[in-house]
Amino acid sequence: MIRLVVALAAEARPLIAHWRMRRTRERPWPVYAGDNLRLVVSGPGAHLSAAATGYLAAHEPPATGDAWVNVGVAGGDAELGASFLIHQVVDAASGVRFYPQFPFPLPGPGARLVTVAQPHAPKPGDPLHDMEGSGFVAVAGRLASAEMVHLLKVVSDNPQHHHRKLKASDLSARVGSATDVLASLMASLDRIGAELEQLAPDTQLEDSFTRGWRMSSSQRHRLRALLLRARALRLTPRPDQYRQCGDAGALLDALQSRLDQSSPL
Repeated sequence: MIRLVVALAAEARPLIAHWRMRRTRERPWPVYAGDNLRLVVSGPGAHLSAAATGYLAAHEPPATGDAWVNVGVAGGDAELGASFLIHQVVDAASGVRFYPQFPFPLPGPGARLVTVAQPHAPKPGDPLHDMEGSGFVAVAGRLASAEMVHLLKVVSDNPQHHHRKLKASDLSARVGSATDVLASLMASLDRIGAELEQLAPDTQLEDSFTRGWRMSSSQRHRLRALLLRARALRLTPRPDQYRQCGDAGALLDALQSRLDQSSPL
């Protein structure tokens, strides 16, 4: 399944229409469903994006092969309407970075994205900026491997066109122009997800980790996804390699960091 997280109703509208989704929930966040698709409208800002991503996971627990995609507009020094797959997300406040992995041909150009607290007018040379990306990946990156978490951003404003002049119809048009790129990305994610689903978990290896660290059910789910990813990369992590990790959260972060370094860009 592909899970889409979109900030604004105007951005979601062309996706809902294109994939003929229907609303299944109104509160606390609007949720739409389609064929192998779920979409949640989070509202603007990193905190709301993170919360809505977590809600979508809790509302319908994800399977091993599920993918997460944040779709929306961004400002930057680029052509209006140009769409980009994000290869680096930077949170402006904390400096934390996230690097999506692309084990498939990119359906469009890549870009760096900086997530900010308030929108601002792009200047010449500015990277793309939005208000949701880092919040989205902070949660989605714990629910799936880096190959299954992506961001597609469409340029809505640049140094020549100020964001304050944008209307809802402009946002819908921008996102609507990227449906072909999104469809190609989703097809690649569906193929990878199917491969992940076919990999049987190594229950003995999983148990060897859970004996050493007390884990919640969500942490066990994350561990299982990471071990499946390690198997796909032909790696066999061992608990004794992570003795320095004082709790399950530190263990899972260390394991994910090792896998991110081993994954092809």
